[in-house]
Amino acid sequence: MDGSKGTVQAWAMSEARYLVTIQPHGSLQEVSPEHLTQTCDVEVIGFSERPELNKICGEILAFDMRDGRYHVHLRNQVDLKLLPGHALLRPGTRVKIRRPESFAGGSHGAAQVTADRPDLKLYQGQHARIVGIGRASATYSLRLERGQKLECGLDDVLC
Repeated sequence: MDGSKGTVQAWAMSEARYLVTIQPHGSLQEVSPEHLTQTCDVEVIGFSERPELNKICGEILAFDMRDGRYHVHLRNQVDLKLLPGHALLRPGTRVKIRRPESFAGGSHGAAQVTADRPDLKLYQGQHARIVGIGRASATYSLRLERGQKLECGLDDVLC
């Protein structure tokens, strides 16, 4: 299955694996997260190094754990590396809440703990789906595996 492409259909919580429809034959496979690179549609936002690229859409091809950046291919044929806070994901994208040390010093929408916004460290490592976007506040609304709804900053999740 190496190099195969597919579409994530669901997260199988009990097996801790994604259910993926493999193309072109359409078979459904269980795939562990560490063996999967999710390609996602993305819009560049708040990218001050090259502001002319803001609002251009593209596709996330990979994530580099060493520098914490997505490898993105834009529709205008530009390739670049973006921090998660500059890569606006679409509603419906499946994400994972990042580890606690990634919450400090985020560039966009760093979540604050309040009475109506719980400490995201309690949710680290959990999988969710983006169900809404707050552009003005640079936040995502997430639906967690067990149905809870949660607000977080753009830097707080990875696809």
